Amino acid sequence: EEDMKEVRFYANNIGLASVPSWPYSFDWETGSVELGEYTIKAEAIDNDGAKGDAEIAITIGRLEAPTHIAFLILSDTEIQISWQDNTSFETGFKIERDAGSGFIELGTVSANVTSYTDSDLTYRQSYTYRVAAYTSANTSSWATITAATEFPAPTNLSAVSLSDTEIQISWQDNTSFET
Repeated sequence: EEDMKEVRFYANNIGLASVPSWPYSFDWETGSVELGEYTIKAEAIDNDGAKGDAEIAITIGRLEAPTHIAFLILSDTEIQISWQDNTSFETGFKIERDAGSGFIELGTVSANVTSYTDSDLTYRQSYTYRVAAYTSANTSSWATITAATEFPAPTNLSAVSLSDTEIQISWQDNTSFET
């Protein structure tokens, strides 16, 4: 520290700042910076003019929220939530559920995974789910959907008289997991 003259900071070899005193740190405001890949370099210069540096590659981008969130009822106690991934650099996705008393975190999935199955649910209970992309530094806004664990009722009920003693009843089955 005492032998250090300054530390210079660069992004893709373009000077950002020169810091002449300890702690030799620099906050780069990236709100107006073009999105993309950057190599950040810190170059330390001592009082004798000797230099040493370190580099790190970063990506600057907007952490977009997932979209097209949907649910699929797998059984009377299981719901699968799915969504569209709109970010290429997320660490993963956070999934939360509210059954009426506030959101709780169910878990996370890795980057590029676009579904989560919630099990051990209560039949005929309504649940609100929300999903957000995250990195070590940020979390996107939430995508939200409400689902319920109940069988969809049959639709298009019809009855046709086949004879004086016979009626044919038909309907559209709206579920695939009934027994």
